[in-house]
Amino acid sequence: VEVLGERESRIAAEYIRYFDANLRRVTQVTSQLLQSERPKVLHTATPGILVVDGRDSVIDDWIRVAGGVNAADVVGLGRPVSMEQVAAWDPDVIIVGTAPNQQSRQAILDDPRWRQIKAVREGRVFANPSGAYLWDRHSAEAALQVLWAAKTLHPELFADLDVNAETRRFYSRFFHHELTG
Repeated sequence: VEVLGERESRIAAEYIRYFDANLRRVTQVTSQLLQSERPKVLHTATPGILVVDGRDSVIDDWIRVAGGVNAADVVGLGRPVSMEQVAAWDPDVIIVGTAPNQQSRQAILDDPRWRQIKAVREGRVFANPSGAYLWDRHSAEAALQVLWAAKTLHPELFADLDVNAETRRFYSRFFHHELTG
């Protein structure tokens, strides 16, 4: 309270409650999944599409919470890998993180080397959202990341979750900004 001030401390506590509630909302569902029901997720990172995020990372944490398994058999963030390694992992889902994620997503879809990968063949390549900052990293929007990732990996289990509406409420509540569109 002395550093932030009373009002800011209340907002910080409210944010922590919100994030914790989102984690509970997701894990109440995903904790019931069998290992065979958890898709293998590859998260690509900066500076390109052959740089991935592995175990023991914030990326690994939200993949697990959202009901997936990190396909990357490496430790840490931003690890360069070969196309052969990606093919051996054969992820069910690819999430392209770090801007410009839409361009990197399209680069994967356009590259013939990626067409052998299950996620590409089945149309499960997604650009990770970003807002004030990247949702998939250590940021305030990580509270939204767990919701988006759960809905993306298991749309049938989170059919009642409207990520767009939740995002609008989040930005209004914590950033005091009304999103349009």
